[in-house]
Formats: sequence, structure tokens, C-alpha cells
Amino acid sequence: MPRERRLPLVLLLVTAISAAAGETQGPVREPLIDSQSPNAYIWSCGSPKDDELHNLIRRSHQLGLEIISASAHSVHVYSDAHDAGSLDGIGLKQCVRLTGLHNLFRQELKQNWHKLSDTAGEWLQESLLEEMEEQSLRTERSTEDKDCVLYGKCGGKEDHWFTEYHDLPEIYSWFEDLAAAHPQYLTVNSSIGKTYHNTDIMAIRITDKSDPQRKIKVYFQCLMHAREWISGPICMYIARHFANPDPETKELLKQIELIIVPVANPDGYHLTWREYPKYRLWRKNTAPTPNPDCDGVDLNRNFDAHWSLVGSSDDPCSILYHGREPGSELEVQAITSFIHSIAPVSASIDFHSYSQAILFPPAWTDKDPGNTASMEYISGWMAYHASQAGVRYGSQSMHSLYFAAGTFPDWMLEQGGGEEDSHCAPVAFTVELRPQDTPDGGSVGFMVPTEQILATCEEMMPAVMKFSHLVVDEFLSCADSRMK
Repeated sequence: MPRERRLPLVLLLVTAISAAAGETQGPVREPLIDSQSPNAYIWSCGSPKDDELHNLIRRSHQLGLEIISASAHSVHVYSDAHDAGSLDGIGLKQCVRLTGLHNLFRQELKQNWHKLSDTAGEWLQESLLEEMEEQSLRTERSTEDKDCVLYGKCGGKEDHWFTEYHDLPEIYSWFEDLAAAHPQYLTVNSSIGKTYHNTDIMAIRITDKSDPQRKIKVYFQCLMHAREWISGPICMYIARHFANPDPETKELLKQIELIIVPVANPDGYHLTWREYPKYRLWRKNTAPTPNPDCDGVDLNRNFDAHWSLVGSSDDPCSILYHGREPGSELEVQAITSFIHSIAPVSASIDFHSYSQAILFPPAWTDKDPGNTASMEYISGWMAYHASQAGVRYGSQSMHSLYFAAGTFPDWMLEQGGGEEDSHCAPVAFTVELRPQDTPDGGSVGFMVPTEQILATCEEMMPAVMKFSHLVVDEFLSCADSRMK
């Protein structure tokens, strides 16, 4: 198998520090300032002490700023302030205006203006809006053209669908169209449960319906963390590949059933679009918490798997807030109930960004769960195949990156498959997509440019295919005991 590739030490340290300290994220209910104004800038400041930071959160409305994220080493804020001295006067030290991140918002809005302009207000100058309108007219297409929408064949340009990001209604509609085009393979479950805001959580199932034999079940999910937009196209690209299979994939679908939850956190994801750019970097869901100033729970710390033990926070204002109790969030309840209803599930991948790594559990401890060798072997081959396009992916255990409890892969490993025999125990993975690292060690990494969407999907598809073949090899011998 390919040799393990370690991630850069600086990334490990930054990630571990952020996870241990507990990043902070502000309230959702009432926007505090008009950060969509051209006069609102993004600043990076030295992180204040915990009590000072929470005082800033409470007073942010009066101070005219919005805290969007904070860690042990820095805090990012929106502010109308034009110079660092103004921020120094309210307790924020060593502040630098992030012109680069501000420009990334401008670029992202330019690329998606026809979806975001209603929510972005006058954040960009009128001249830029006019430029974007001209660009949109040049690339306009009809949504009635299914060849364009599903297969990307728009005006002779392949894969147009994967040249831009899509909001929640578009994603759900796209999967409905895909199912209508390929009913022999794909079935849509429009709702496996609802969120706090009554939003449906969609699931799809893909297999060869003409073959009645029981299949090995494989589960994928995307967009558990709202700001990780690049994970959404991955689930769509994989679904399209399996729903419109080539000969190799047709053979696979006689042996496996692929189950996909394309948007595991629909409320959080919708927020990143509805309140763009203010909440573009929102991570959690948007459910209320015991603190009226801070909404949202980190869903990937809320699963009933050594909940709250390490790498999460009991502070509702933290970006790593683990919720009131294990499984408290409706999204987590829907996902776990759904997986139990279709059990046994042999393998899973939870797609995230970023760091270009194939990770396997446990995340909460460094103890061997009994099937580490199998997961290490599979992850190594996945990293090898994902790296063939030239972008390097690593392979390692989750706890070697940072310790975290209440994660989906740990829950899947221990409870999702419904099998205690280590030989037949499920295998679970987290895939961290592009990029590997960013200059500021933080927010920029979640804003993968649209021109990299298709390349990210294409480099990951061989890894997914290799994963599927290895899962079949791993679990065929367990068929009699597991497929009941």
C-alpha cells in the first residue's frame, strides 16, 4: 500500500490549538451591524482573554462590530473601523485589516452574484455589480435543459454545473431531477427528518434495482459544517457518477447500495447563503442554545460517542459547542435514526474541508478500536488515488490530527454498523478536501474558488471508486452474518 504522508507540522499545531481552545462564533438571531456595507472591513486581531472576549460579544452591538470567529491565537471581526487605533480603544490589540479575505468575499460574490446579490445588498460597489451582470448574461443557461443541469453540457462547455456553488433549494431540486432521469438506480427520500427550523434533511439511495440480492451498504454525507461549501459538490458529483454508471460502476452497484445525505446541516448551510457575506464562515447549525446571545451547535461534536470528553466546548458561544446533551440536535437524531433503520451499514465517509487528508477514527482516543489496520489500509489507498492528479492527500488517524469527542466517525464505528465482531465492524472515514493549508491558518481555507470545484471532484472520484472496491473485498465474507 502507499506510504503514509504526514500533514505539515504547522497545520497540526494550529488545528490542535484551535480545537483545544474552542473557537468562538457570534449570534445568529439579530445581525449586529450592517457588515454588508462597503465600509465594513474584516480585521484580524490578537485574541483577548476569555472574559474579555465574552464581554466583547455581549457589547458588540454598541461597539459596532461582529465577531465571526476566534481561537487561541487570533480573533476575526467585521467592523466599520477604518484604522487599528479605533479597535485598540475597545480592547482589540494588534489588529490588521485582512484585505485579502475581503477581496475573497468580493470574488466569491462576483462568481455567484445572481444567487447572492439579494442578500449581499450594497456590499460591493455598483460598478462591480454591473460587471457581474454582464458576466452572468454571457453564461446564462436554461434550467429546463436537463442535459445542462445534470450533465453539465451547456453550450458546448462540459460540467458547467460544477463551475459554481449552489444553494439549498438548487441542490435538492437537482437531486430530484437526477432521480427522475435515472429511476432504475436512484431513489430520493425527500425527508429523513427535520431541523429546528423545519427544514427537510434529504437522503438518496443508489443501487442496481434490477438485482434483488442484498447489498453492502455504504453511507456518505456532506455539508455537516455549513461553511465548508466545497463538500457539497462532492456528494453531487459522486451521485451523478453512480446514477449514470459506466461498466465498472454498474458491476459495483450489483454489490453495494450507496446512501447519501448531501446536506447534513441544511439550516446552517442556508444561513451562509441567506446572510452572505456576514455568515459565510458559519460552522454550526442555527438552533437556539441556553445563551440567548449565541445560537448553534457543532453537529460533529454532538453524536453519542464519548460526548464532551475532549476537543469540544460547553460554551454555547464556542464554534465547538457540543450541545446540551449527546444527540440533542434534530439533525443528529435524524441521521442516527436513519442509519439504524437501514442497518447494517458497512462503511461511511463524512466529507469536510480542509487539509487534504483521509482520516480514520478514533478521534477521542489513541486506542486501537480493533480494526485500525483495515481503515489504515483503505485510507492509504484512497490518499494514493486522490493524489494522482497532482494535489497531494495524506492519510492518518483522526486523533493524530487533533482529539475530538462526539464525532460522527466515532459514532459510526461504535454504533452505526450494529456489529460488534471486529472482523465485520464498520469502517468510517473523514475526508478533508482542498486546500491543504492557508497563509492565515484559518478562514480563507473554507472559500475554495469556483474554478477549483470540478478539479476537486475529479481528483476525489478515483479515491471513492477504490474505496468502494476495497469495501466490497472487506465485507463480502461478512455477507451472511451482516445482510439480514
